[in-house]
Amino acid sequence: MYTGNSIVDYLKSVGQSSDYASRATLAQSNGITGYTGTAQQNTQLLNAIKGSTPAPVPAPTATPTGAVKPAVQNTAVPTTAPAGSQITPAGQPQSIQDLINMGFTGYQGWNDNASALADFKATGGAGKGGPNAGGGAGAGLSMPTNNTGFNLPDLYEGLYKSSGISEIEANLSNKTKSFNDAQSKINDNPYLSEATRVGRIQKLKTDFNADTQSLQNDIAMKKADVETKLNLQTKQFDINNQMAKQALDQFNTLLSSGALSNLSGEEIANFTRSTGLSSSVIQSAINATKAKDVKTSIYTFTSDSGEVTAVVLNSNTGVVISTTSLGLIGNADNTPKATAGDKKAELQSQFVSALEGAKNSYGHVTPQDWQGAIASWISRGGTRKDFVELFGNYADPNRGDFTEAYGFERP
Repeated sequence: MYTGNSIVDYLKSVGQSSDYASRATLAQSNGITGYTGTAQQNTQLLNAIKGSTPAPVPAPTATPTGAVKPAVQNTAVPTTAPAGSQITPAGQPQSIQDLINMGFTGYQGWNDNASALADFKATGGAGKGGPNAGGGAGAGLSMPTNNTGFNLPDLYEGLYKSSGISEIEANLSNKTKSFNDAQSKINDNPYLSEATRVGRIQKLKTDFNADTQSLQNDIAMKKADVETKLNLQTKQFDINNQMAKQALDQFNTLLSSGALSNLSGEEIANFTRSTGLSSSVIQSAINATKAKDVKTSIYTFTSDSGEVTAVVLNSNTGVVISTTSLGLIGNADNTPKATAGDKKAELQSQFVSALEGAKNSYGHVTPQDWQGAIASWISRGGTRKDFVELFGNYADPNRGDFTEAYGFERP
């Protein structure tokens, strides 16, 4: 009988599913509302399932904003310390994930639990990026809750089904079974020499790996898509926050250098989780770079309705390679809408202000700023020709690589 303190390990020991959706469903059936997978809730759920009477979990009082690690991963944190170590008081963070779950998003990207916890204690509980920053000692200790109006288990199940992951996993399972059967037949054949047996097994493994690698890549990327969509729709991840923008900048830097040509499915999945972009958008940019031997970049833009669009752009010419809607995941602008003429004038004014702020002492902007501005202009319904006519004077005519850098002929 399981005697540990991990709900995930306990469920595995009794043959039950331990993923987030299954735990959320169990929590709901045991009267635990607003389940988000915190250490405290996991302890309460474990006690409820094992038949003990847990102390009620205090109702959460704040919902932090910002990116958190996708909830669908099995990242349950042990709720008590191992024997012989110091036991952390109930409700106190025990890991980086606990700090993030509590809303202290400033610890995103930290790799050492001890350093993060020491920093949290050194600030008197104020932490980094907490939901109640500046509130004094103990501020920001409210646990996150699901105040989004979503039924998280149902939302996750719907996203999972629509992704097609189950079918791919079933295909992989069938191929794995066939591989195991074939391997057993070779090993059980008494008429094969050892050299022949080893050779056949090796060929079988090579063929199996080649045949299933794409399936494993698809599963990794689709799972990341589901996790990211879940976090975007429940506002647990903000694609417009500074962290997501930095992740996108890092991705574009690597993309332009050609360092992403041979990414595995898991590596693409990691970029999906950090940037909020779907795996298909990331693959589109990488494939365009490989197929056309051009530099590409990805930009995201939010419309007044809150719809976020990802644009894959040829960095050399400014030509849009593809556009993909990521859905209504941004913040909508509910201010009264201007007329078409007023809106065009306002848009031009905004771009003039942006380019004026980016120009150097000679009145010119860098090719990078130019390409970012033109991508934004096109995403808002403008044309490349209009942009060049209106703002071409901001391009630096003294550059020897003018046409390549700005994507149009020197005036």
